Amino acid sequence: MTVNPFSSFDLASFSANRTAVGGNFTLNAPGILIVGGTTNGAGPNNNFPANFSTYDFNAASTTTYNSSAAQGLFGGVDYGNLVVDGSNTKTAPAGNLFVKGNFIKNGSSSFAHNNGTVLFNGPATQTFSSTSGLVDFYNLTNNNITAVDINNDLRINNELLFGSNAKLHLNTGDMIIRSTATATARVASVPAGVGLTYTTGRFNIERYLPSYRAWRFVASPVVKGLGQSPSVREAWQEAGATTADYGTYITGPSLAGTGFDTLSAGYSLKWFDASINNYRGIGNTNDNLVANDAGYM
Repeated sequence: MTVNPFSSFDLASFSANRTAVGGNFTLNAPGILIVGGTTNGAGPNNNFPANFSTYDFNAASTTTYNSSAAQGLFGGVDYGNLVVDGSNTKTAPAGNLFVKGNFIKNGSSSFAHNNGTVLFNGPATQTFSSTSGLVDFYNLTNNNITAVDINNDLRINNELLFGSNAKLHLNTGDMIIRSTATATARVASVPAGVGLTYTTGRFNIERYLPSYRAWRFVASPVVKGLGQSPSVREAWQEAGATTADYGTYITGPSLAGTGFDTLSAGYSLKWFDASINNYRGIGNTNDNLVANDAGYM
């Protein structure tokens, strides 16, 4: 079966399956395949064309899942552009989900990562965008040596991995490395040749701390310097915002211009000064950067 260039094959709730295994399903560019059903397909809760031996989807083709009901994304194909649309939950395969084009989330749908891996492996620049809120990935792998552009916020729940010479551009979206009471995501060892560029997007590195009072040792592996490392106030105090479950409450003996949340007899954030062999309180969270070789307590 072949979907020709500039053609759209809208399955709605119908099936387009082979009666016996064999043949090839080809989706040419810029052809479109619309998967709107939830039964009799090549995976759970979909009507993706089944029983084909091979699937050949051009990197500039588009596959859209747009049912108003829950759907499963078929994992046996390297997609071109993948559009998660409609409403309800669209669940990724538990294994790999290969995308050679753009990953787009539209509508009121939600993307369920299913503890799987989304791999960007296109031959040209790819983009990630979401018009309807934050998208959670479990594992995300970037093998694109041209660029993957991040246009909206996304969150990594387990691992971010780069292939050799991969390029990532945080355009207008942030990439959040998530931490919760049960798990903390990580960035795998970064190979030589990987390139990272930024417009307004940034990496947000989370670290979950249990909600009880105690001294803790904390540090941040970011480059020193204004414009490169955020201040303690900007990062760990959420720039003064009071978002539930985010931010650190830091106090000191004076308030005016110091960035402290409230007054206390001593300092609740300190750094080790080897010249006196003791800890010093930081006098201003606006001026002190999270990048500090000595770390903080």
